[in-house]
Amino acid sequence: MVAKITDGRGVTVSSAPIKVVVGNPKKVYFVTADPGPLTFIGDQAVYDHLSNRGFNVIAARGSDVPDDGSTALGTDLIIQSSSLGSGTVESTDVPAIGKFKNLAIPAIEWEASNLDAFGFQEANGAPGTFTGSQIKIVDATSPLAAGLPAGATTVVTSDQTFSEADSPVGTAPAPHIVAVNPSDDGQKLIFYYLKGEKGFGDFVMPEKRIFFFFQDNTAAAANDNGWKLFDAAVDFALGTTNNTGGGTPPSASISVSGNSLTINSSGGGTVQSADALSSATVWKDIGAAPQTIQMTAKQGFFRIKK
Repeated sequence: MVAKITDGRGVTVSSAPIKVVVGNPKKVYFVTADPGPLTFIGDQAVYDHLSNRGFNVIAARGSDVPDDGSTALGTDLIIQSSSLGSGTVESTDVPAIGKFKNLAIPAIEWEASNLDAFGFQEANGAPGTFTGSQIKIVDATSPLAAGLPAGATTVVTSDQTFSEADSPVGTAPAPHIVAVNPSDDGQKLIFYYLKGEKGFGDFVMPEKRIFFFFQDNTAAAANDNGWKLFDAAVDFALGTTNNTGGGTPPSASISVSGNSLTINSSGGGTVQSADALSSATVWKDIGAAPQTIQMTAKQGFFRIKK
């Protein structure tokens, strides 16, 4: 939001943009090649998009995650990027398994070399990626189709690298397929398993598991359709269609008096501030809502955390 103040002479001054997040946002554990700051423009685009929707995004590096994935406990959704090395999110067991495979936390991933680690397939297929600008929606009735029609759909502003998964390898049951490569129906671009459904080797999925077509930097070129599909995947994984980070937030009120901005929430909580939004954002407690803040020319971000 932007606060505007008009003095007795009719002179109006606008503040720098102020972002306020109300309620208790869902926590997204975003696993990439970096501990933060993010170095892949695709990862940064995903981070910014989720943050702008109101999610509390926790950046993590694959190589820092223990074999049991326990650093993800307490979060609401795991998103695993392809920017990391596939081996960094696989255990040291023989055979190796995905660090997040057994966690009862919904997960979205687009690393084609971790298909076996999640129990989707017996082995990773080939080629794992292709270059283009379109996907082919084959199940327009699925909530993961985001209301887009069946057939070819442009999802990026220019040709990009997409992650893909080939038809089930070994005896893995077929997942719910939503979109495929426009040139090869055997290559899946969006698919999912529900909690309790079986993957390869009768592995029972502990929660929803979604494969998505993004690759290292694809998200940086996503168009409206691309983001609609991504948001649909996130919302489906969380079991919500809310666009503010999940759940119905309490109402907020923001008022301006002179050079002061007062932030309040009907649900209480702690007002927090930050100087900028990035993968390394540190939120500082100001105090229990309501809080009155003196506006300056410096940009600031605020949220209410319960």
